[in-house]
Amino acid sequence: MISWMLPIIYLAFFSMGLPDGMIGAAWPSMYTALNVPVSYAGYVTVLITAGTVLSALCSNALISRFGTWTITVGSTLLTVVALLGFALAPSFGWVCACAVPLGLGAGSIDAVLNSYVALHGTSRQMSWIHVAWGVGATGGPCLIAWVLLHGFPWQGGYWTVAALQGVMAVLLFISRPCWKHDATASSAEGSPMTTWEALRLPGMGFALAGLFAMQGLEFCAGIWAGSYLHLVGGVTPEEAAKWAALFYGGMTVGRFLSGFVADRIGDKNMIRWGAGCVVAGAILLLFPATFRLIQVGLLLVGLGAAPLFPCFLHATPERFGVRASQAAMGLQMACAYTGAALMPLVLGWVVQGIAMSVYPCFLLGFILTMTVLLEQMNVRCKRP
Repeated sequence: MISWMLPIIYLAFFSMGLPDGMIGAAWPSMYTALNVPVSYAGYVTVLITAGTVLSALCSNALISRFGTWTITVGSTLLTVVALLGFALAPSFGWVCACAVPLGLGAGSIDAVLNSYVALHGTSRQMSWIHVAWGVGATGGPCLIAWVLLHGFPWQGGYWTVAALQGVMAVLLFISRPCWKHDATASSAEGSPMTTWEALRLPGMGFALAGLFAMQGLEFCAGIWAGSYLHLVGGVTPEEAAKWAALFYGGMTVGRFLSGFVADRIGDKNMIRWGAGCVVAGAILLLFPATFRLIQVGLLLVGLGAAPLFPCFLHATPERFGVRASQAAMGLQMACAYTGAALMPLVLGWVVQGIAMSVYPCFLLGFILTMTVLLEQMNVRCKRP
C-alpha cells in the first residue's frame, strides 16, 4: 500500500465513526423535538443496520462493476445527503427515511476499505484504521454535547458532521490517482468470485458464525456494561456511566498497542491471545467481590476484544484467497452488523427475565463459542 494513502483511509474511518455515536447522544433532545416516544430510537437504529447489511452484501457486485474508488466516493456522498436530511428533518418519518441511506453509505465504505486494507496493508494498519473509527465514534457524542452545552440545537451536530463528510468526499475525489490497486483486481488466482461462490467456500460458515459471536460479544459488553456496574456493582447511574468507558477505553488502547505487535505475532495468534484476555476478564466479572474487580474485569474484556475484529478481517485474503477477498468481506461485514444488532437485544430479554448477573455468563458463552468456531474455520481453510 502506498504509505501516503494511509492518512486518507484513517480520515475516512474517523469520519465514518462520527455518525455512529451521535444518534444515542442526540436522541434525548431529538425525541422531544420530534414529538415521539423515547423508545422510537430503536426504529432508527434498526433501519440504519438494515441499510448497512444490505450494502455490505451488495458491495462485491457494486465494486466489480464500478471499482473501489467510485463506490467509496459515492458512498461518502450518500452519507453527506443522509446527514443533511437528519439536520433538516421536520418529522420522525423524515429521520427514518434518512436512516436508510446513512446505513447504505456506511456499510459500503466499511466493506470496501476493510477489504482494501486487508489486501494491500498490514495487520498493524488494519488495527489502526479501527482505532481511527473508535476515535470518531467517541468524538460524535462529544460533538453533540458541545453543541448542546453552548445553546445550539441538536441539528448543529449533524450540520457539522455533514460538512466534515463533504470535505472527506472532496479528498477522496482528488485522490483518484492514488487508487492504483483495486480491491477486486484479478490476480494469479483468476477473476473475483461472486458472493454466492464465496458463500460455498470451505470454512465460510464457521467464519460467519464465529464473527457473529465476536460482534455479539463486543456490543453486548459495551451496551450493557453500565447496567451491570449499576445493578451488580451497586454504584449510582452517573458513576456507572463513567466507569463503563473502561471497556471502550481498553478496546481503543488495545487496538493501538496491538498494531505494534500484530505483524510479528500473526492474526491467528492475536485472536487467541485476545480471547484468553476476554475469558480472564469475564471470570473476574463472575465474582464481583469488590467494585475494583469489576473495573479490572471490564478493562480486560476491552483489551482482549481489541484485536479480534481487525485481525479477523485482515486475515481474509490469506484465509480464502485474493480472488474471494471482497465477496468474503461483504458477507463478513453483513454478518457482523447482524450480530451487533441482534445479540444486545437478546441479552436484554434474558436480563429482564432472569437477572443482570447473567451478563458475564453471556460474555463467556460468546468468547468460547467464537473460539471453537474460529479454530474449526482454521482447520478447514488451510490452503496449499
